[in-house]
Amino acid sequence: PLARLWGWRALVLEKVPLAALAAASIALTLEAQRAGGALDAPIALGARLANALVAYATYLGQVLWPVGLAVYYPHPAMVAPEESRLAPALLALALLGGVTWSAFRLRRRLPWLLVGWCWFLGLLVPMIGLVQAGTLAHADRYAYLSALGLELALVWSAAELVRARPAWRGAVLGLGALALAASALQSVRQIEVWSSSEALFRNALAHTE
Repeated sequence: PLARLWGWRALVLEKVPLAALAAASIALTLEAQRAGGALDAPIALGARLANALVAYATYLGQVLWPVGLAVYYPHPAMVAPEESRLAPALLALALLGGVTWSAFRLRRRLPWLLVGWCWFLGLLVPMIGLVQAGTLAHADRYAYLSALGLELALVWSAAELVRARPAWRGAVLGLGALALAASALQSVRQIEVWSSSEALFRNALAHTE
């Protein structure tokens, strides 16, 4: 028992320097955003909470189906402040809660699902809009590192499927290759969107409000 307790302590202590670096980064970021006026957006806490839930679901959808991307997504509270966001927020909460519960229930048989899902949720916490910086609802660039959690869960699940059903190896490899090819094609198209400022913001006007 003592060795087990010390093992947990070691796991916590090894992360103290990382936590200190994260705290310093948070403080510097908040100060820089405050100095630039990005924290002055008049968005109420309720609107930020509702948008955070919807943004989580949006990030999930854009990782799985990356189409209609834009450089800027205006916050709903700035576009239509009189409209209620309760319904989409509740739907997003139901989706997130359902995935979280399923991953938790499967944690012993498929532990990578919970690890990957918590990775996705956790890395987005500082950027989900609870502390609003600017007037954006979410930003694609915030999903780069968090999406690795979803990819981890997907890849390990594919490996487990092949291990349990060796006959499906060819089909799984084929689907993986198809997904990579589709992602590469979409990346080429997305690079064209960034070819000029005009192309970038025409694309934003076409896909956002």
